Amino acid sequence: MDLSTSRRFLECKHSDLIGPRNQWVGPELEHASVNWRLENVSKAFVYCGLYAVLVFGCQLLLKERPHLHLHGPLVLWSLSLAIFR
Repeated sequence: MDLSTSRRFLECKHSDLIGPRNQWVGPELEHASVNWRLENVSKAFVYCGLYAVLVFGCQLLLKERPHLHLHGPLVLWSLSLAIFR
C-alpha cells in the first residue's frame, strides 16, 4: 500500500473510528497529525521491537540469578504510600 492510498484510507476512516471531529482542532492540524503518524509508523515498530528484545533479553539474563527476598521492605513501602496518600 503506497503512502497516498494509506492517507486516503486514514482520512476516510477517521470519523468512523473516533466519532465526530473535534471542534477545537482545525482540519489543518488533523491533516498534520495524519501526516506525522504516516511518516513515523516505522519508528513505532522499531521501538516496540527494541522494547521486546530488551524485556525478553533481560529475562533470559536474570533467569539464573538468585531471587531477592524483598517482602518486608515492599510491605513497608506500600504501607508508607497508603499512609501519606
